[in-house]
Amino acid sequence: MAHDVKGDLISDVIHHGRPDKGMPGFPMTNDEVTDIAAFLHARAAAGLASAEVPEGYPVEKLLTGNADAGKTYFDGPGGCKSCHSTTGDLAGIGEKYSGIDLESHMLYPEGHFTSVVVTLPTGEKIEGPVAHIDDFMVALRDASGYYRSFPRDRVKVDVHDRLSAHRELLGKLTQADVHNLFAYMQSLQSK
Repeated sequence: MAHDVKGDLISDVIHHGRPDKGMPGFPMTNDEVTDIAAFLHARAAAGLASAEVPEGYPVEKLLTGNADAGKTYFDGPGGCKSCHSTTGDLAGIGEKYSGIDLESHMLYPEGHFTSVVVTLPTGEKIEGPVAHIDDFMVALRDASGYYRSFPRDRVKVDVHDRLSAHRELLGKLTQADVHNLFAYMQSLQSK
C-alpha cells in the first residue's frame, strides 16, 4: 500500500489474488480497482492523521525485538553495513532520537536521497539533488543552489537513488526483522 499509486501495485493482488494465502482473484475493471485503491489510501491517511503519539512515548513499549538478531541482520542478509557504519553515520544513533523518532526515521527516511549527474554535450558534468525528472526534462539544484533544467534528449543523465537498497528490502523485511533492527539501532549508544 505504501508504494501503490492509484492501484498500480494492488491491482495484481486484486486480479490474481494470493493463492498461497487462500485469497482468490477478483474479476474487476480497472476503474473498480482504482476506486478500491482510493478507498484504502483514504483509510490509511485517516489512520495516520488520527494517530497521536505522546512526546515522551517510552522506548520500552517499542522494544520488542532482539538487538543481537538485529546486528546479525544488519551485518548479514540485510546488507545494511554496505552503506551504513555503526561507527560512522549511525554512531550513537540510539541516543540521538527518542525511540518513536528513531523508529520513524528507520521506516520513513526524510531528506533528498536522489541525486543526478547531467553530462552536457561539451562533457561538462553538473551534479545535484533532483528537483524534477520525467521522460522529457531533468532539473536539479547545482552546488551553488541554482535551479538548472535540461531537455533529456540533449544530455546524458545518471540518476543515483541512495534509498534503492531500502526499497528493495521492503518486500523482504519481516516484522521480526524490523523489530530486531530497531532494537539494534536503539542499542547504539555513545560510549
